Amino acid sequence: IYTNEGDADGATITLPTAAAGLTYTFAVQAAQTLTVTANAGDTIRINGSVTAAAGSISSNVVGSTVTLTAINATEWLATALVGTWSI
Repeated sequence: IYTNEGDADGATITLPTAAAGLTYTFAVQAAQTLTVTANAGDTIRINGSVTAAAGSISSNVVGSTVTLTAINATEWLATALVGTWSI
């Protein structure tokens, strides 16, 4: 689980290259923007929306969490989502 606890100016985390089964959870603990970026060639899907390759999702709402699971070699899927996340 990755958080932005203690962050004062925003944080960006870049996912590793997608490989089926990898799973990471991100939690907003500070009222600063937490950005999660896909690696080159990978996308992130939240519900019906998908990022461009190497795109990002972000939130600055404390308590928001997202769990991303790689479903193949190029796609991350939000398998759990709480709060507000933007593409």
